[in-house]
Amino acid sequence: MAQIAKTPEFRASYVTLFEPRVNVQSGKSEYGVAMIFPKDTDISVLKKAAFAAAKEKFGEKAEALVKSSNFKMPFRDGDKDRPGDAAYADSIFVNTKSNKKVGVVGRDNSILTSEEQFYSGCYAIAQVAFAAYDHSGSKGVGCYVNAVQKRSDGDSLSGTVDATKIFEADESKEEDGSGYF
Repeated sequence: MAQIAKTPEFRASYVTLFEPRVNVQSGKSEYGVAMIFPKDTDISVLKKAAFAAAKEKFGEKAEALVKSSNFKMPFRDGDKDRPGDAAYADSIFVNTKSNKKVGVVGRDNSILTSEEQFYSGCYAIAQVAFAAYDHSGSKGVGCYVNAVQKRSDGDSLSGTVDATKIFEADESKEEDGSGYF
């Protein structure tokens, strides 16, 4: 049985909550989001849920397994695992996935339906589930996203430039500048 937890606020990255992406390793379509937490965020409720999932699956061996270097926990250090990526600097991040479409709502609980509304860079909270696994000799705890609530907008992490923030409106009736010369 999975261990359910509600996250503190995080910055969303690699948002695939509206259209699934194909997992290269499994070949399955998955939804997901990377949750970026500043290192000073208290994520103890998430760590407790992840450890409880390990203990549920592995029993008394869980503590030793979790401490071993080959046991995979979902909490990753942004400075070590994503060096040079400013969005992940001084952070702990958790990659989540789901094989089902994830419910995404706004702060007012209205349903959000597109990446224009919920995108990489905005801030959110989520309900997640932790479950331990033992597949082909690989042991660890995975994090699965159940539902997400957008809390606020943020600068996009997609690399797409917002042209409205670069240019001013030109009210002149001259050519639109689409010619080459």
